[in-house]
Amino acid sequence: MDVLDVVVVGAGWQGLIAAKTYLQVHPSIRLAIFEASPEIGGVWSPSRCYPFLKTNNQAGTFQTGDFPMTKAQFGAEPGKHIPGQIVHKYLAAYAKHFRLNEHLQYNSKVETAECKGSEGWLLSIVSTADGVNRQVLARKLIIATGLTSEPFVPKILGSKAFQGPIVHTKYLVQRDPELMAMSDIVVLGNSKSAYDAAYSYASRGKKVHLIIRESGKGPLWMVPSLVTPFKIWIERLLGMRLLTWFSPCVWGEADGYGFVRRFLNGTLLGRFILSSFWAILTADVEQALDFNKSAETKRLKPWTPPFWHGSGLSLLTYDNDFQSLVRTGRIEVHISDIEKLSADKVHLRNGVDLKADTIVSATGWSHSPPIKFLPSGIENDLGLPGCKSLSDSEVELSKLADVEILERYPFLKNQPTPSPQQISWKQNTSNDRPSHPWRLFRFIAPPAFISQRTIAFAGMLITVRTSTIAELQALWITSFLDGSLNVERCLDHFSCGTRRRFERDSLDSRIMWDTMLMTQFGRWRHPSGVGDRHPDFAFDSLPYFDLLMGDLGLEKRRKRGWFADIFQQHLPEDHGHVVEEWMKSRKKDS
Repeated sequence: MDVLDVVVVGAGWQGLIAAKTYLQVHPSIRLAIFEASPEIGGVWSPSRCYPFLKTNNQAGTFQTGDFPMTKAQFGAEPGKHIPGQIVHKYLAAYAKHFRLNEHLQYNSKVETAECKGSEGWLLSIVSTADGVNRQVLARKLIIATGLTSEPFVPKILGSKAFQGPIVHTKYLVQRDPELMAMSDIVVLGNSKSAYDAAYSYASRGKKVHLIIRESGKGPLWMVPSLVTPFKIWIERLLGMRLLTWFSPCVWGEADGYGFVRRFLNGTLLGRFILSSFWAILTADVEQALDFNKSAETKRLKPWTPPFWHGSGLSLLTYDNDFQSLVRTGRIEVHISDIEKLSADKVHLRNGVDLKADTIVSATGWSHSPPIKFLPSGIENDLGLPGCKSLSDSEVELSKLADVEILERYPFLKNQPTPSPQQISWKQNTSNDRPSHPWRLFRFIAPPAFISQRTIAFAGMLITVRTSTIAELQALWITSFLDGSLNVERCLDHFSCGTRRRFERDSLDSRIMWDTMLMTQFGRWRHPSGVGDRHPDFAFDSLPYFDLLMGDLGLEKRRKRGWFADIFQQHLPEDHGHVVEEWMKSRKKDS
């Protein structure tokens, strides 16, 4: 049986950057990257880059700080959204440049991970090519499978009677020729991938029915790239520190501007300014989209303001007008639940029957990693989202966290009102939904394994600042797993909770309280998104950068001067040499 110092599971953004960072700090370790598929890239692998797939990011913001995605090498056009094929090309070049290919093991699916205490994790790995099983002992384990690895397809009455294929968007590339031979395509979902699939087939001449559940959270905000009366790239807004202050955030004061945030969230005048900002932004987006132009496009109007949506607020990255396909009937939008399926029809609860040759399921992903952790029952200690009942202490702690969040951010008390259909659906499907979100310290480390330091999770969040968060999490994980990160000092540097609640408590209690606040916050901040399941970042990414940088003892201010720090966009190159900075500071400290 092989024994490895570090195992990284997953070869997407997070896995590759985590491996590169660990090897940069510890070049002599035995490290392997296990990837279940035969190719690199995760969601950006060739088998998942369906037609018309582009990033929400523009060129220059979807790259690491030490390896630019240049136009000359990759063909990324400045100021334009990046095609999926270019992202894959970039990640393949990244792996080659940093010599990760010699550590990559493809077609290696980690099926189980058994905790062996301080010895590490015993991994059971099956080859997806020939079915051969083997075991590996990992002294340290980094789970970088992300949140989009295991497809979720809902159970629908009559699925067995339906004669056409039901295809999750994960498999659209492989099944695209088959689906292009069909005439009537039904797309189920309200995610960006649902809109992508509808656009892809409608723009190629197919009749598409886009079904958005009436019992769900409604249509997605698909906004133009340029917003506000000043026509600023929305991604620039997300990276500008000034505008991050208008987003209530429980870890926001890690940016060092707590006095501004306390004014905006804790005073009547501040909340008036905050409310006015979001009203202007919402009105501008609604005017640009003009949902009321026709009865057909009116169905696409989201039910709640952009403020509540988080990273689910997506961008219109298409070459042609999506709404024109709706107005001309190439895409027909239906707001209804599915009652049942028959041989060649989808029967909606509102009485409409749709002819369907195939169903594209853009219905999201399983809420847990595609790995079974052992021994049985360890999932809660690992901070995984679960469907079991919470203990009394967990319930009490979550209630205390809710109280503190709403006391500090009164703006969040006015939550969107769910429809009767939403309430009924939640009551009838409660056993299929996690009873709590991910519970990870700093969204990375399971609180119960802080002292053991044998496992960490990378990228268990949704964000538009993927590359920079991947870099900073990778360095935090390296420091945590090799024992150099002082967790108590992290809490002394910044804690989300008010000190009076835990100043006399043990370190474990302080860690759990801080974790509860950060992970419970999402359900209040982004109820129209996925905040109740896992971290959902939009304007909150930049203060998260500051939080991790502070933990690592690095300088948060990456711009020259306070004016640039507040008013300029923060880009990946601003954090381009953090690993070298950290290694230098550690050497100096020692």
